[in-house]
Amino acid sequence: MSRLSHIGQIHSGTSTSDENKARIEILFEDELALWLYRHWSLKEAIETSMVTASKFKLFTEGGQRRMYEFLVQLGSLRDSLNAQFLQYGEKYG
Repeated sequence: MSRLSHIGQIHSGTSTSDENKARIEILFEDELALWLYRHWSLKEAIETSMVTASKFKLFTEGGQRRMYEFLVQLGSLRDSLNAQFLQYGEKYG
């Protein structure tokens, strides 16, 4: 699933008035289609979303295993980031 991001940027050049006008860019970003993530856990949202269920192939045992491995990797990444934030928080204040 892709999402549109509208970004307004101002040119830094001063040669003509056209360069000083605001410029708008449209960027496409990939994001997970987890419709009910606010109400459910991440695991439940992945299992019930048609897009992610088909990507992981959750109808197979291998797909279930891949989803659990993905969740484990997210958890370990989250733990390491929390430790880094605590370390930098103590250092900078």
